[in-house]
Amino acid sequence: MTTKTYTMEEKYNIIFESLSTNQLIEICHKYGISPSTYQIWKVQFLTGAISGLEGKARKNPYVKQVEDLKATIGCTKDRR
Repeated sequence: MTTKTYTMEEKYNIIFESLSTNQLIEICHKYGISPSTYQIWKVQFLTGAISGLEGKARKNPYVKQVEDLKATIGCTKDRR
């Protein structure tokens, strides 16, 4: 038995369809996913939607980590 891998767009469409029809079990059956998988996708979707509403430009999540590493190794100039 193979497991289908869903694209981001497919997940979005499944979540949107479920939210607009309110028929979770039928939609999970239609697309061959478990309700727990749907719930994970929905939480990820809503979390991303909330952060998208912050109105701030997206910050690279690695900026602080890179700055910390530079401080650790004593790098004072940005070497590209």
